[in-house]
Amino acid sequence: MPKSDSQGLDQCNLFTKNSELRQASFSIHRSWNVLFSCYTQAVQGVHAMGYSVDWLIKDRLILLNTSGDISIEEIEAIDRDIIQLLEAGQAPVHILADMKELGKFPFDLISMRRAATYLNHPKLGLIMAYGVSRIAASFAQLMTQLARVRLRFSRDYAEAVTSLAAEDAHIKALLESGKLPAEK
Repeated sequence: MPKSDSQGLDQCNLFTKNSELRQASFSIHRSWNVLFSCYTQAVQGVHAMGYSVDWLIKDRLILLNTSGDISIEEIEAIDRDIIQLLEAGQAPVHILADMKELGKFPFDLISMRRAATYLNHPKLGLIMAYGVSRIAASFAQLMTQLARVRLRFSRDYAEAVTSLAAEDAHIKALLESGKLPAEK
């Protein structure tokens, strides 16, 4: 084999090895970015939205708990769950919303309003939210004003339940009888 062909073969092998190294390097770099992103999210406390929607008082009072960041898709899921309970409930059905753990949320008023169709439900009574940040409270106030829904805010669960009891005789009776916990 002539010397020039041998050098060409060596250069091809070197190129192949360099390509493999570049791919391995890229793969490691990509893995590092994913790992760093997960670490950053954990350190910053960023986590997926968690929520639960259920009766606190069957057919009369819905308890909505939220935690983490929220997307329009998750608001739509919450909406479906709330509508299901509103349909089964006895008017007026109030909502007690625990927002202490709420993270980021979309500031798109039109999309949020479209996603939260329960605000137009005829059986919806008062929405009592507690643990709400000032920004979230302002945004929620604007959204509910557009829907002509009554929304109130309180510092904590105990204050929220007491305020609801002042609005609804049925809830007041359950609170006084001990069937509705005064503290959470």
